[in-house]
Amino acid sequence: MLRKWLYKMLKEDGMSDDEVEIIEYGLYCFLLLAVGVIAALAVGLIEGCMIYMVLFLSLFIPLRVYAGGAHMNSLWKCGICSLAIIIVVGLAFKYDVGGGYMDICLGLLCCGTICILAPQDTEIKRLYPSEKKRNAIISRILAVIYLLIFMLLYNIGKLQACKIILASLVVETISLTSGYISNVLRRKIKN
Repeated sequence: MLRKWLYKMLKEDGMSDDEVEIIEYGLYCFLLLAVGVIAALAVGLIEGCMIYMVLFLSLFIPLRVYAGGAHMNSLWKCGICSLAIIIVVGLAFKYDVGGGYMDICLGLLCCGTICILAPQDTEIKRLYPSEKKRNAIISRILAVIYLLIFMLLYNIGKLQACKIILASLVVETISLTSGYISNVLRRKIKN
């Protein structure tokens, strides 16, 4: 019903079918993101880690936008997978303190992986050459800044804050790596 109303309203404004489809897709993506963020914040509230969840989302979302990563073949599947990952991260904030040199190694590994694999151009989400170049620069800058802040916080003993930054790097690294593997397998199957 909402879809029909939106279509009718946009067509009355003189928009083409292609423009209506683009706006509809954008609204669908926005609503999916909004539901995911609200659900993630609800998990943070229920688990008593709201501030960690807010900080994680504010670090992860920009990195994900510019670096890219694995995409499912439909938006709702992508939304469900993203939400599941965010819930796992939220639960990890509550039940794991983190720290140690292994976290530093993991942070370095993730930063390097993001710098090498980002941005990711997939069959589902194509990037224009200018967009790819811009996203590569931004995602690398974000990854290095996150790593530097992580190292600083680690050195002054703020392990909880380190965990938030590390979580955003790890989740993006997993997404980029799985997207890379998926792209390689698709190319091999086609050949």
